[in-house]
Formats: sequence, C-alpha cells, structure tokens
Amino acid sequence: FDAKTTQPSSMDYPEGEDVTLPCNHSTISGNEYIHWYRQSPSQSPEYVIHGIRGTVNSSTASLTISSDRKSSTLVLPQVTLRDTAVYYCVLREAHWDRRGCTCAVSLVAGRGDTAGGAVTRPNLESSRRRVHLVKAMVFPVVMYGCESWTVKKAEHRRIDAFELWCWKRLLRVPWTARRSNQSILKKISPGISLEGMMLKLKLQ
Repeated sequence: FDAKTTQPSSMDYPEGEDVTLPCNHSTISGNEYIHWYRQSPSQSPEYVIHGIRGTVNSSTASLTISSDRKSSTLVLPQVTLRDTAVYYCVLREAHWDRRGCTCAVSLVAGRGDTAGGAVTRPNLESSRRRVHLVKAMVFPVVMYGCESWTVKKAEHRRIDAFELWCWKRLLRVPWTARRSNQSILKKISPGISLEGMMLKLKLQ
C-alpha cells in the first residue's frame, strides 16, 4: 500500500515551552505502527517514539494517536535549542518522502500577559550569538541535500524571503512594521547569506 503522512512544513516555539507536532495519516489501514523520527542538522535521522493506538510516553516525548488512527500528535516537553530539528511522522512499511516538520526553538523565555506577546530573557544571549545559533541549527536543516538542487529564479526569491523571515523573527519585528530588508540585514550583519552558504556547499 502507499499510505502517506502529511505534516506542517515548519513550526516555531519559544524555549522552555511544550511543543505539539501534529501528523495526518488519513489513508492508514490495518494495524501499522506510527513512528516518529527527528533529524538534527548534519545528522542522520534518529528514533523518537512509536505507537499503534492510544497514548505512549517515553523519557523525551509522548505520542497520542486518535481513536480512528487517522492522526497523531507528538509532544516534546520543555524544549531547548537543541530540540531544533526536522521531525518525521512515518508509517511502518509506508511511503516516506522525507518531507517532515521543521521545529525551530527560539530564544524566548515565555509568553507575555498580552495576546501574542513574549518576554525576552534578560541578557540571555547577544544578537551575534543568536545569529550564530540560527546559522548553526536552523539553516543546515533547510539546506539538507542542497548539493543536488537545481535552484530557479522563483526558488532564489523564496530562499531570500525565508532568510529575511528568520532575521525578522530573531529581531521580533512585527509584520506591520515598515522596515526595509536592507535595514534588517544591516541590524543583523549576518555575513554570508543563506544562499551563499548553499553555494559554498555546492562548490565543495
């Protein structure tokens, strides 16, 4: 059979919160096990948890499977920056197209009292340190396998847009703010761009 799973492409959570990652597998049949794996930057996929029905708990995660087994939810308690990875929901002997959910953990202490607000941890990290963490833990997940990509003009624009989105998230720039892309890049001073990092990998 060819039972496919679908997941959101990416999700963002502040450090210290519980992460909830959903997966839909509506075409499941029989009693196939539902497996979850994670792939950290520049690492091979590693097993997280699996189950067949109900709720399964481990020391690092919990898995809840709906009664009709058409969907499941992975919960990661109190995430840290090291939990940033691509998380895959896989059915045993099922089709796996390696399109998982990228879970990015940001340097935020918790939720504020106002809706959507966030409180930064005083003197937690310098801006330069945060940029380094994005480059070391987020960008490698995005660039996985880029050596074999053929990047067209539209993809170039998407790559640039994603990088700017990362920097705006890091600076906590609201979408209503009228700030130019150049002002964002000047504030961040990232050095080599995401596209430049990809080109460097291709030339190695």
